[in-house]
Amino acid sequence: MSVSIAHENDTYYLASSELEQYMEVTHMIDAASALKQIAEANKVPMGSMVVVVDEASEFVLETLSEAGIVTERAVEADSTNLQRTMRWYKKFLKKSMYVDKDTKVKEVRERISVLEKCVEQMKRARTRASNGELSDRVIYALKDFIPFNNIYRLIKLQDVYAGIGILTNLVVAGSSLAVRGIAYTKMLDDQIKKTQEAIDYLKEKEKELEEN
Repeated sequence: MSVSIAHENDTYYLASSELEQYMEVTHMIDAASALKQIAEANKVPMGSMVVVVDEASEFVLETLSEAGIVTERAVEADSTNLQRTMRWYKKFLKKSMYVDKDTKVKEVRERISVLEKCVEQMKRARTRASNGELSDRVIYALKDFIPFNNIYRLIKLQDVYAGIGILTNLVVAGSSLAVRGIAYTKMLDDQIKKTQEAIDYLKEKEKELEEN
Protein backbone atom coordinates (compact mmCIF):
# COMPACT_ATOMS: atom_id res chain seq x y z
CA MET A 1 0.00 0.00 0.00
CA SER A 2 1.31 3.44 -0.94
CA VAL A 3 1.07 6.36 1.48
CA SER A 4 1.36 10.10 0.95
CA ILE A 5 4.43 11.69 2.49
CA ALA A 6 4.96 15.46 2.37
CA HIS A 7 8.50 16.83 2.31
CA GLU A 8 9.55 20.19 3.71
CA ASN A 9 13.03 21.35 4.78
CA ASP A 10 14.51 17.86 5.28
CA THR A 11 11.46 16.79 7.28
CA TYR A 12 8.95 14.22 6.08
CA TYR A 13 5.32 14.39 7.19
CA LEU A 14 2.82 11.53 7.31
CA ALA A 15 -0.81 11.88 8.44
CA SER A 16 -1.71 9.67 11.40
CA SER A 17 -4.88 8.55 9.58
CA GLU A 18 -2.73 7.20 6.72
CA LEU A 19 -0.44 5.44 9.18
CA GLU A 20 -3.44 3.80 10.84
CA GLN A 21 -4.86 2.76 7.47
CA TYR A 22 -1.48 1.29 6.52
CA MET A 23 -1.48 -0.69 9.77
CA GLU A 24 -4.93 -2.07 9.02
CA VAL A 25 -3.99 -3.14 5.48
CA THR A 26 -0.70 -4.74 6.56
CA HIS A 27 -2.17 -6.19 9.78
CA MET A 28 0.46 -4.46 11.89
CA ILE A 29 -0.20 -3.68 15.55
CA ASP A 30 2.83 -1.59 16.48
CA ALA A 31 2.60 1.96 15.07
CA ALA A 32 6.32 2.64 15.45
CA SER A 33 7.22 -0.50 13.48
CA ALA A 34 4.72 0.42 10.78
CA LEU A 35 6.21 3.91 10.53
CA LYS A 36 9.71 2.43 10.28
CA GLN A 37 8.55 0.16 7.48
CA ILE A 38 7.06 3.11 5.61
CA ALA A 39 10.24 5.15 6.09
CA GLU A 40 12.43 2.33 4.77
CA ALA A 41 10.14 1.72 1.78
CA ASN A 42 10.37 5.40 0.86
CA LYS A 43 14.11 5.64 1.65
CA VAL A 44 13.42 8.29 4.30
CA PRO A 45 15.51 8.60 7.51
CA MET A 46 13.37 7.53 10.45
CA GLY A 47 14.66 10.50 12.45
CA SER A 48 13.24 12.87 9.83
CA MET A 49 9.71 11.52 10.07
CA VAL A 50 6.93 13.53 11.74
CA VAL A 51 3.41 12.20 12.18
CA VAL A 52 0.75 14.86 11.69
CA VAL A 53 -2.13 13.92 13.99
CA ASP A 54 -5.43 14.33 12.19
CA GLU A 55 -7.39 11.20 13.09
CA ALA A 56 -5.99 8.27 15.03
CA SER A 57 -6.82 6.02 17.97
CA GLU A 58 -5.39 6.73 21.39
CA PHE A 59 -3.51 3.43 21.14
CA VAL A 60 -1.66 4.54 18.00
CA LEU A 61 -0.80 7.93 19.49
CA GLU A 62 0.36 6.36 22.74
CA THR A 63 2.56 3.89 20.86
CA LEU A 64 4.16 6.70 18.86
CA SER A 65 4.75 8.71 22.01
CA GLU A 66 6.37 5.77 23.82
CA ALA A 67 8.67 5.20 20.82
CA GLY A 68 9.76 8.83 20.85
CA ILE A 69 8.21 9.57 17.45
CA VAL A 70 7.71 13.27 16.81
CA THR A 71 4.04 14.17 16.35
CA GLU A 72 2.43 17.44 15.38
CA ARG A 73 -1.16 18.59 15.49
CA ALA A 74 -2.95 18.81 12.18
CA VAL A 75 -4.39 22.08 11.01
CA GLU A 76 -7.87 20.97 12.08
CA ALA A 77 -6.67 20.82 15.67
CA ASP A 78 -4.78 24.10 15.49
CA SER A 79 -7.83 26.28 15.88
CA THR A 80 -11.24 25.68 17.40
CA ASN A 81 -12.74 27.99 14.79
CA LEU A 82 -11.15 26.12 11.93
CA GLN A 83 -12.05 22.73 13.37
CA ARG A 84 -15.67 23.77 13.74
CA THR A 85 -15.70 25.26 10.24
CA MET A 86 -14.35 22.09 8.63
CA ARG A 87 -16.92 19.96 10.44
CA TRP A 88 -19.64 22.30 9.20
CA TYR A 89 -18.22 22.26 5.66
CA LYS A 90 -18.32 18.46 5.66
CA LYS A 91 -22.03 18.61 6.49
CA PHE A 92 -22.52 21.24 3.80
CA LEU A 93 -20.94 18.96 1.18
CA LYS A 94 -23.09 16.03 2.28
CA LYS A 95 -26.25 18.14 2.03
CA SER A 96 -25.16 19.44 -1.37
CA MET A 97 -24.93 15.90 -2.73
CA TYR A 98 -28.52 14.99 -1.77
CA VAL A 99 -30.51 14.60 -4.99
CA ASP A 100 -33.85 12.82 -5.42
CA LYS A 101 -36.58 12.71 -8.06
CA ASP A 102 -38.03 16.01 -6.83
CA THR A 103 -34.74 17.89 -7.05
CA LYS A 104 -34.74 20.47 -9.84
CA VAL A 105 -31.94 20.70 -12.39
CA LYS A 106 -31.65 24.40 -11.57
CA GLU A 107 -30.93 23.57 -7.92
CA VAL A 108 -28.18 21.11 -8.86
CA ARG A 109 -26.58 23.68 -11.15
CA GLU A 110 -26.63 26.29 -8.40
CA ARG A 111 -24.86 23.87 -6.04
CA ILE A 112 -22.26 23.01 -8.68
CA SER A 113 -21.61 26.69 -9.29
CA VAL A 114 -21.00 27.41 -5.58
CA LEU A 115 -18.83 24.31 -5.10
CA GLU A 116 -16.73 25.28 -8.13
CA LYS A 117 -16.27 28.68 -6.50
CA CYS A 118 -15.10 26.89 -3.33
CA VAL A 119 -12.53 24.89 -5.28
CA GLU A 120 -11.34 27.98 -7.11
CA GLN A 121 -10.90 29.93 -3.88
CA MET A 122 -9.14 27.04 -2.11
CA LYS A 123 -6.74 26.64 -5.03
CA ARG A 124 -5.90 30.33 -4.91
CA ALA A 125 -5.31 30.08 -1.15
CA ARG A 126 -3.04 27.09 -1.69
CA THR A 127 -1.02 28.92 -4.32
CA ARG A 128 -0.54 31.89 -2.01
CA ALA A 129 0.53 29.59 0.81
CA SER A 130 3.01 27.83 -1.46
CA ASN A 131 4.76 31.02 -2.52
CA GLY A 132 7.65 30.96 -0.07
CA GLU A 133 5.63 30.46 3.12
CA LEU A 134 5.77 26.71 3.57
CA SER A 135 8.94 26.75 5.63
CA ASP A 136 7.25 28.62 8.45
CA ARG A 137 3.68 29.40 9.46
CA VAL A 138 0.91 30.64 7.19
CA ILE A 139 -1.30 33.48 8.36
CA TYR A 140 -4.80 33.07 6.98
CA ALA A 141 -8.45 33.93 7.54
CA LEU A 142 -11.26 31.44 7.09
CA LYS A 143 -12.73 33.64 4.35
CA ASP A 144 -9.48 33.13 2.41
CA PHE A 145 -10.52 29.67 1.32
CA ILE A 146 -14.28 29.40 1.94
CA PRO A 147 -16.61 31.78 0.01
CA PHE A 148 -19.04 32.30 2.88
CA ASN A 149 -21.28 34.76 1.03
CA ASN A 150 -21.87 32.37 -1.89
CA ILE A 151 -22.59 29.50 0.48
CA TYR A 152 -24.91 31.66 2.59
CA ARG A 153 -26.99 32.66 -0.45
CA LEU A 154 -27.24 29.03 -1.60
CA ILE A 155 -28.46 27.88 1.82
CA LYS A 156 -31.13 30.58 1.80
CA LEU A 157 -32.31 29.49 -1.66
CA GLN A 158 -32.61 25.73 -1.22
CA ASP A 159 -34.66 23.68 1.24
CA VAL A 160 -32.20 20.79 1.09
CA TYR A 161 -30.00 22.67 3.59
CA ALA A 162 -32.72 22.80 6.24
CA GLY A 163 -31.28 22.08 9.67
CA ILE A 164 -27.65 22.71 8.73
CA GLY A 165 -27.66 26.15 10.35
CA ILE A 166 -25.66 29.17 9.30
CA LEU A 167 -21.99 29.23 10.20
CA THR A 168 -21.70 30.94 13.55
CA ASN A 169 -18.16 32.01 12.71
CA LEU A 170 -19.09 34.10 9.68
CA VAL A 171 -18.02 37.09 11.77
CA VAL A 172 -14.94 35.30 13.10
CA ALA A 173 -14.01 34.61 9.50
CA GLY A 174 -12.17 37.90 9.33
CA SER A 175 -9.84 36.96 12.18
CA SER A 176 -6.32 35.97 11.22
CA LEU A 177 -4.98 32.62 12.39
CA ALA A 178 -1.64 30.89 11.94
CA VAL A 179 -0.76 27.27 11.19
CA ARG A 180 2.24 25.43 9.77
CA GLY A 181 2.36 25.77 6.02
CA ILE A 182 2.59 22.03 5.46
CA ALA A 183 -0.52 21.38 7.55
CA TYR A 184 -2.46 24.21 5.93
CA THR A 185 -1.79 23.01 2.39
CA LYS A 186 -2.66 19.43 3.34
CA MET A 187 -6.01 20.61 4.68
CA LEU A 188 -6.64 22.56 1.47
CA ASP A 189 -5.66 19.57 -0.68
CA ASP A 190 -8.09 17.35 1.25
CA GLN A 191 -10.96 19.83 0.95
CA ILE A 192 -10.30 20.49 -2.74
CA LYS A 193 -10.40 16.75 -3.41
CA LYS A 194 -13.63 16.21 -1.46
CA THR A 195 -15.30 19.22 -3.05
CA GLN A 196 -14.31 18.14 -6.55
CA GLU A 197 -15.73 14.68 -5.87
CA ALA A 198 -19.02 16.32 -4.85
CA ILE A 199 -19.00 18.40 -8.05
CA ASP A 200 -18.39 15.34 -10.23
CA TYR A 201 -21.22 13.49 -8.48
CA LEU A 202 -23.64 16.40 -8.97
CA LYS A 203 -22.74 16.70 -12.65
CA GLU A 204 -23.69 13.05 -13.14
CA LYS A 205 -26.96 13.66 -11.31
CA GLU A 206 -27.57 16.74 -13.45
CA LYS A 207 -27.35 14.59 -16.59
CA GLU A 208 -29.73 12.01 -15.13
CA LEU A 209 -32.29 14.65 -14.23
CA GLU A 210 -32.07 16.20 -17.69
CA GLU A 211 -32.72 12.83 -19.31
CA ASN A 212 -35.84 12.15 -17.20
